[in-house]
Amino acid sequence: MALPNVVVIGMDQFETPALLTAKGNRRPVEYFWTCASNLTFQILEFNCDLENLTYLDADMMFYGSPEPVFEEIGSASVAITPHRYSPNVMPSSDAFSAGKYNVGFVYFLRDGPGGDCLEKWARDCRDWCYWEHKQIDGRWQYGDQQYLDYWEEDFPGRVHSIQHKGANLAPWNQRQYSYSFREDALFVEDDPLLWFHFHKGLNPGYDTAEEVQSFV
Repeated sequence: MALPNVVVIGMDQFETPALLTAKGNRRPVEYFWTCASNLTFQILEFNCDLENLTYLDADMMFYGSPEPVFEEIGSASVAITPHRYSPNVMPSSDAFSAGKYNVGFVYFLRDGPGGDCLEKWARDCRDWCYWEHKQIDGRWQYGDQQYLDYWEEDFPGRVHSIQHKGANLAPWNQRQYSYSFREDALFVEDDPLLWFHFHKGLNPGYDTAEEVQSFV
């Protein structure tokens, strides 16, 4: 593979003994989730020229530049996107929630808090990353994702919650907004759509807004 600006990392380069141990005690999908944080950590750790790094889920499509989000992030060490659940898909309780924040877009700055947060996430996921809800030491966990709910507490003043409504528009949050088309762009309230998170595609169970369905 010789794609421009693409570096392929082989599994033999990536899988550490600790990851191989984790691989042996969880299901494939749970190991995939475990790899997300650990690959991100390894890339930032071994590429000293990187000032920051953003993890992206693979099931997202961009419709505009993410630059407005990076401008919003500013000097924050970590940035995460809230689920912003629509009322019709609001989880009934923390015990049944996938978390306040979604793992689709996670930004880390190479500074003390940013690096520490990423390293902690990778370590936490190696220790526990399963497709179940469980309370551990008073904190609810779900896969690799609900760890994010506690970062603002663990790294006070350094974690930014992204507010741009066009960032990480998704089936679970799209029904609550009003939409308009302006110069071939879809606007979510007053924010242009930047990227859509195709969780389960356009599953009819989410009652996708007509404007969203026609655009994405």
